[in-house]
Amino acid sequence: MKWGKVWVDEVRGMPWEKEYIDYRALKKTVKTIKHYFDDENDKGTGNVDACNIFWSKVEWEVKKANAYADTLRGKLSWVGVLQGHNIENTQGSTCVEAEQLIKFVEINQTSLRKITKKALKTCPAAIGVVTPLEVEAAFPAGSASALGVCKALMGTEPSLQLSVRQIGAGQFAQVLELNGVFHVYLESGQAVREPMVVKVGAWRSQRHYSCEVELHKRAAGAGFSPRVFFESSSIEGTRPFLGVIAMERLNGPTLLKWLMWQTKKLHCAEAEEGKLPAWKRRENEQWAVDPRIAKLPLVREWNLEARRIRKALAAKHINHGDVHERNFVFDVPKAKLIQLADAEQTPDSFGWDSSASVSSMESPEAADEKRMKRWLMSEIAKGPLGSARLVIIDFGSASNMGTSRASQLFHYLFMDGRRLADPSEETRSPPTPRPQRRHAFPDKADMTYM
Repeated sequence: MKWGKVWVDEVRGMPWEKEYIDYRALKKTVKTIKHYFDDENDKGTGNVDACNIFWSKVEWEVKKANAYADTLRGKLSWVGVLQGHNIENTQGSTCVEAEQLIKFVEINQTSLRKITKKALKTCPAAIGVVTPLEVEAAFPAGSASALGVCKALMGTEPSLQLSVRQIGAGQFAQVLELNGVFHVYLESGQAVREPMVVKVGAWRSQRHYSCEVELHKRAAGAGFSPRVFFESSSIEGTRPFLGVIAMERLNGPTLLKWLMWQTKKLHCAEAEEGKLPAWKRRENEQWAVDPRIAKLPLVREWNLEARRIRKALAAKHINHGDVHERNFVFDVPKAKLIQLADAEQTPDSFGWDSSASVSSMESPEAADEKRMKRWLMSEIAKGPLGSARLVIIDFGSASNMGTSRASQLFHYLFMDGRRLADPSEETRSPPTPRPQRRHAFPDKADMTYM
């Protein structure tokens, strides 16, 4: 039986009939463009124009089918950890819904293959203008649905397994990076195709969790914190109350880490110059953050930017409640484009010097990491007016601020957490052979992205 009749039998009456690749319409278009190739008086631009029109229609149909497949993927709870699109990849999904998605994808893949073959057979001269198109697999490897990620992390569905790596921890939650998951499909039908981290933990209550999500989104909308992609929580009344917040992955160091790097840079420069006596250098090196770097113009600029963010949060009626250097993180959006770009495009397109000298004993991964760190430092060195930005994280202690001036003044004086620490308040460690560096920061483990 010809595929046209099979296609009609398979598609007719389906709930998403209009979302399939319209094989019959494309087949009629093939017959139309055949006229241009058979016409002896039109062997020039008419052929090319007809082919371009046909392949633009095919491209539109493929994009339509892939977009609807993304919607179906987002409604299932699955983690695609294997190759192909077998039903075994749909961990946690109901078999009926998974089979419907697989059938939808297979029919579209066959339609695309058949119509491409027919077009090239009917019009051999069209080979030079073929646009490479592909219908995505039902459950692509290295992908997952947001629903599947949340159920796997909260442990509500034991059949779902997800490999993660902890990159931060706080009072009641931890920040995880998903290993081997590059695309996450949302219930809205959109697909997140950029690095993300997931904050998962046990909140005090539904109200506490909802307040953090709402204030984080408000700050992210103003550009002061990482974007939130999706969130999910357990049923209200359960103990403990579990929640998940998936957000943008930041690629820079915390403000504290950067200040420590600046301190190390200062000490190395002094050691090379040899102007200070050995006892003075040893005394300075006991500082985690040297008080003298507060006078550096670049440090002053970023400290002013941190204060500007704090004032901007107050203007949005957000009381962060935990303002300190560990909760300010640098981010260079241009670096994310570098990570997604091809190796040949990286140096020329983004100014990242991949030929920078590194030790011959280092692995390629370590060498790339060192080059990326140097490149990030060079972007941060351009100041707030450059491509680097400073954002604030961890809204676990945040609360809504009143709109009246008296309420804002009260929050500023008594409820806004600790101020940005003055480096001169840093305490020295005991003079041991290998001194342990300490800071005038809270002892609790603050949430970080590094």
